[in-house]
Amino acid sequence: MISLSFRRLLACAFGMAIAASAVSTAFASEVCMNTSNGNGGYIDYYPYLFNNNTFGWSNDKSGSSECLTLNYTNSANNGVYYDGFGSTWDWPTNTPTQYDVKAYPSVVYGWQYGYTYSGLGLPAIIYDNTNVPVYMSYSITGSQSEDLLIDNWILSTPNASAQYAEMEVFVTDTFSEQTSGNLGSITLDNIFYYVSDRNAGAWEAYNFIPNNNSTSGTASLNMKDFVNALVYDYGVFPNSKYLGGTQVGMEIYQGDGGITFNPVAISTN
Repeated sequence: MISLSFRRLLACAFGMAIAASAVSTAFASEVCMNTSNGNGGYIDYYPYLFNNNTFGWSNDKSGSSECLTLNYTNSANNGVYYDGFGSTWDWPTNTPTQYDVKAYPSVVYGWQYGYTYSGLGLPAIIYDNTNVPVYMSYSITGSQSEDLLIDNWILSTPNASAQYAEMEVFVTDTFSEQTSGNLGSITLDNIFYYVSDRNAGAWEAYNFIPNNNSTSGTASLNMKDFVNALVYDYGVFPNSKYLGGTQVGMEIYQGDGGITFNPVAISTN
């Protein structure tokens, strides 16, 4: 997914200034797309970047709206902490672009087009076999013209400014894309996937697609297993490449709806 902006919105700063009290309180930050230019903005909250990525806005500008909301809890015992995020959207159907991705609101861990926090363990060279566990609990409402996926960037060097390849691990599959498994199929983390590749313009994209169109559930996956499958089972790139960044979000195609994550957790070890 292509991000349009890297303006820092230190939205969590105001939350840290709230004095602790005996009672926990909840509050939120929100960034919404600008309908004049499609710029969704983002929120920094270490170790995550919550990116309201509206890269496909130009495919359908008419009457569209979309927001990303980051939820916090201010606890007397634990301070201010993130306890989930979500997105809501209203994207009218507009053929022939109804099947184009309009936005990808997501939580980013690691590299994102040259932007990264330090000290996260990413980028990580593949032959080091670094674990990258991803956990999520999700609930989707409204029209089901979207896909929940974990997007990953593969880099040639740890300080690369552009990606070498993309690895998309789908959690849900609205459009039954599993029929395009031209590389084959595999079972990883106890889930069966069709595996496909496609040209994304300047890079190759590799997709792991399950047979799942659920609107709620949990997922616990290790991105190391998927990278290793591409390297050692399919041989599509060498283990001298780097896993640069991992992000969890919703590809929005059309219609109205929302998704809530309670929460998403990404780490390395």
